[in-house]
Amino acid sequence: QQSIVDLDPHACPDRDDIVFSSARTGAYAIWRVRLDGSGLKQLTPGTNDRYPQCVAGGTVLYWVQTGNRRTGMQIPLDGGTPSPSGPLTPNQLVSPDGRLVLAPDTDERTHERHIAIRTRDLATLLGTYPYSARVAWAPDSRGYADARGAAGAAQEIWYQPVSGGPARQMTRFGDDAIFDLSWSPDGRQLVCSRGRFESDLVLIQDLR
Repeated sequence: QQSIVDLDPHACPDRDDIVFSSARTGAYAIWRVRLDGSGLKQLTPGTNDRYPQCVAGGTVLYWVQTGNRRTGMQIPLDGGTPSPSGPLTPNQLVSPDGRLVLAPDTDERTHERHIAIRTRDLATLLGTYPYSARVAWAPDSRGYADARGAAGAAQEIWYQPVSGGPARQMTRFGDDAIFDLSWSPDGRQLVCSRGRFESDLVLIQDLR
């Protein structure tokens, strides 16, 4: 029996649906399923389609990988004809209301990394915030959660409003790194995976 590989789950902000990429029919395609497990449906043709994002209004953004080229596409959540999604890249997270984009960025002058908030068309920069490799939009699109901490040190989750106000520390774990985080659709809970990397230093002598 062939194993099924499902990746890249993303909950829809205004529907009881989850979108994900799956190779269950061969090449990766974008699929939709309801929270109770019913209504499984393939949305895209399956030409190595990955990284879906569901935004308000029933639109799914995703990426088509062709060789070394990635093309941003979009398709209605209920199915339809794919169309180009505009100048987005896979590491740019669209807010649940579909208006803003959050993405890692680098200052051209100082070469320092930060998180940038831009309008959906990427034309207007609205603000920059401390860099984090783990970020997640809040369901109301008014802010996002991220993991902050020095390399190799404990990380904590912070909430950063996009209005420009100060960030608020949400956790005080005191140890471990945070690998990923995600909000519940109602915004009342935040789930994270955390742990540590462990390795052994081995000395080998008289290797022949």
